[in-house]
Amino acid sequence: MNLSTSSSKKTKGWGRLISFRPFIACFLLLGLYQILIFGGVISPSNGINQWQNNAIKGQRYWYDRTDNTQLVMVGSSLIANIPAKSIGKNVVNLGMAGGCTQTGLEIVAHSKQTPNIVLAEINDTLERQRDRDLLASLNHPLLSPLRRYFSMFREEYKPISVFVSLLRGDTQEEDIEGTNIEIEEDLDISSELREQEIERLVGENNISLPHNLKSLLKQEASQIEKQVNALEKKGIRVILVDIPRETKVAKTPRQQEVKSLMKSLFPPSRYDWFEPPVEQWKTSDGLHLIPKEVNRYALLLRQYLF
Repeated sequence: MNLSTSSSKKTKGWGRLISFRPFIACFLLLGLYQILIFGGVISPSNGINQWQNNAIKGQRYWYDRTDNTQLVMVGSSLIANIPAKSIGKNVVNLGMAGGCTQTGLEIVAHSKQTPNIVLAEINDTLERQRDRDLLASLNHPLLSPLRRYFSMFREEYKPISVFVSLLRGDTQEEDIEGTNIEIEEDLDISSELREQEIERLVGENNISLPHNLKSLLKQEASQIEKQVNALEKKGIRVILVDIPRETKVAKTPRQQEVKSLMKSLFPPSRYDWFEPPVEQWKTSDGLHLIPKEVNRYALLLRQYLF
């Protein structure tokens, strides 16, 4: 009788252990993956699409604590087009394709880092409004602590992203020792496709600024004003900038009206503006500076900042 009871208890005990085996295996695999990340065996990815690339930028700045960040650049793809390394050491580019300045300012304002300078892009991309989903994910009550201490839960270490990045041969951008960088022009600025895109943009902007868009820009400017004030109270210098575009596009009625509106909402008498000399600027598509022009613009920016 006693033997039967003992055997029954052992069977039940083994049954419970077997039922937990999938969970134990899962934890072991996760632990191994995190160890490989800590050991540098698995490299981070930069994302396999636009949304993930933006999320990775936000998470890297949000979770990676550092006390020596000199400059943070925030804005859309226009400012994202300028490599951080072309400006100098300890520079972070939070420019997000399809995004806007409000998102970057919000990340900087609520993160643990306190940079010396924030370079904020100010133009009609403000109409996109801040990315509430991205900002909410950074503050997620469960995932945020996990991502801070266990990087395997971040977007940059998602297995599919890491695998695709390996196949493509992507490498994470690293800081450099110096700032004397030359970027060679490798684009054909006389291509027919480029000219067609520029003419399309000229046509779209050859009208007055719509009233509803003007109201939206004013509304978003009010939000940015509050964000800038908050950063300045923390001792952060905020510099506003409008990244140059193709000259033909910049001279259109709508773009001229937007520029005038931004200057009225953020008057130079109150705000620190970086304005390079009025020159001809070449772009790949009417908006984004070609590499040679990025180098020229970065040089002017470095001279102004440092």
